[in-house]
Amino acid sequence: METHEEKPIIYTMENKPIVTCAGDQNLFTALYGSLTQQLPREPMEWRRSYGRAPKMIYLEANFVQFKEELLPKEGNKALLTFPFLHIYWTDCCDTEVYKASVKEDMQRWQAVLRLHGSVDWLIVVVESDNKKKNKTNILPRTSIVDKIRNDFCNKQSDR
Repeated sequence: METHEEKPIIYTMENKPIVTCAGDQNLFTALYGSLTQQLPREPMEWRRSYGRAPKMIYLEANFVQFKEELLPKEGNKALLTFPFLHIYWTDCCDTEVYKASVKEDMQRWQAVLRLHGSVDWLIVVVESDNKKKNKTNILPRTSIVDKIRNDFCNKQSDR
């Protein structure tokens, strides 16, 4: 008699929450494959309402390029229809480039989010060893991450 091992049933969602990506699209494209493979492997805590115990879930998401047209209009924030998280991607490690263009682009992005009442955003700074070696500043006063933190996260301690 053969014994059949029961395989666990894996439930997947047809409609996945939408996450927008702004900033350096080439950087995001380079990281997309590993991000979409690794994200569902990490458990996340879902804090449920009405005093029920939190539950650990595995999240998948649809990543789309940021466009203002995707943002919900006032009062309409359906989880599967509109983006719930907005990510700005950059690998800028040069202070002058940050001041000249990246900072202004981030400010425009945040202004659009604020206009639509979207408060769930994240800035991801990817640092590579190659770019660090090319820096001309021997003793930089602050890193790009520190500058971004001071420029965008100063008043929000949870960022």
